[in-house]
Amino acid sequence: MEIEKGTRFDISVPRSLEWLLDPHNRDILLAALVHDELLKRGHDVAFASSEFRRAAIARGASKTFAWTLFTTTLVWTAWKRRKAVSK
Repeated sequence: MEIEKGTRFDISVPRSLEWLLDPHNRDILLAALVHDELLKRGHDVAFASSEFRRAAIARGASKTFAWTLFTTTLVWTAWKRRKAVSK
């Protein structure tokens, strides 16, 4: 997948959990970029979250940590989208 140069993205980590996941970790940031780009292209939250997990593993995350990322990303993104729709 090609991502347009200059694409802005981030990873949302609640301040209270930054001890667990550094929001500036370049390996996880790249996985977050894949996730955000897939959502932007119209893929569903479950698919984008699963590719986030795969990208995190490809960048060196343990499988356990990647599954934790997948679960939290899936729940967080679905919750944010549901909240945005209900407004």
